[in-house]
Amino acid sequence: IIENNLDYKFCQFDYNSSCYISVRKNEIEDKINNFGRPQGEVKSPPQKKKDVIRIVLRRIAPPIFFDFFNVLKKQAMHFFARKIEPHPDVIKFNRGDKFVWFGISWESKRLNLIKEMHATEGVDFYYYCHDIIPCIFPNFVGAQSRLFFMEYLATLCETSNGIIFNSECSRSDFFAYSKSIGMNKLKSCVVNPANNDLSIFSKENLSDIVLSLANEKYIIYVSTIEKRKNHEVLYKAYLHMLSNAFDNIPKLVIVGSYGWLVENLIYDFEFDERIKPAVVVLSNVNDDELAFLYKNCLFTVYPSFYEGWGMPISESLSAGKFCLTSGQGAIVESGQGLTVEISPYDVISWADSIRYFSNNPADLLKIEAEIKDKFLPQSWSSFGCSAFSFIESI
Repeated sequence: IIENNLDYKFCQFDYNSSCYISVRKNEIEDKINNFGRPQGEVKSPPQKKKDVIRIVLRRIAPPIFFDFFNVLKKQAMHFFARKIEPHPDVIKFNRGDKFVWFGISWESKRLNLIKEMHATEGVDFYYYCHDIIPCIFPNFVGAQSRLFFMEYLATLCETSNGIIFNSECSRSDFFAYSKSIGMNKLKSCVVNPANNDLSIFSKENLSDIVLSLANEKYIIYVSTIEKRKNHEVLYKAYLHMLSNAFDNIPKLVIVGSYGWLVENLIYDFEFDERIKPAVVVLSNVNDDELAFLYKNCLFTVYPSFYEGWGMPISESLSAGKFCLTSGQGAIVESGQGLTVEISPYDVISWADSIRYFSNNPADLLKIEAEIKDKFLPQSWSSFGCSAFSFIESI
């Protein structure tokens, strides 16, 4: 939009006034220019005593209590943040305006406004659908999240003029599910996400903990740490390798913040002395550090149970690095046939494959040459052109 000076405006939802407010293009440019820049110290979570206490409490308290508490906290923050005066940058929408939503939000307040805008003001809505995981895999999300997502999905189907999907897998899942509950089929297209260019980095933005890994033999898993991402199979694979005293085991570097439904795994990473020397967990990693980690790793892993796309896989390939994957969901699309697939349940095969590729550099070089020759990168400019061409065609 910015590069081509398209006639689109930016907006964001303001909880204080329960409406959409305008965001100036120079603010967006600033956010883009600073995206991925250092925002704080890289650390291995959890470090603080209160984090460990929270983890222990989560092990003994019902998960629904914490879900309820988080919802209650969010609603309370919204209530006390209300203002009497209307926001000066409130947007007045007109009939025929096109509202394009690339993000996702499950809050009722925002969804109710969207339904009102569509019904009374005649605004056309277009959505970017990343996946429908809470509907098809409710065991991978929080107790209340599926209900919130169902409301979002119903709003999407009720108000949408068209949907852009991130993969053929997501589109197939969406229409299979919508058909099962009697929803009408909507106009759609597939536009794969771009892969970020992580080939260049500045050493000035590298933390000591990241720099120290340059002298290590390691593999990386870039992902939020949550149940669906299946870090547990790597935990068990490493325990298997360590308990059998295998030689030349690479260090596992996990890059990501802790998400939901992984309290037991967090506890294991924090307190299992057997695994500590072999695993490093890093959060708050900036783009330069991520590029550095990709450049210096042996290869990457991605054992997720399901993905609507799997951006770290295309990032890995873009960086020229081979990736061991689970092959689930849209991973076969993001991997472009250039990954090796292992069942997400097969601990021994993960252990054996990690050992094999860590100790056979000639095979890794052969695969990396194939990646360099065959991988097809996608730019964000191309992504934008394809998405908006679909919108303008309706």
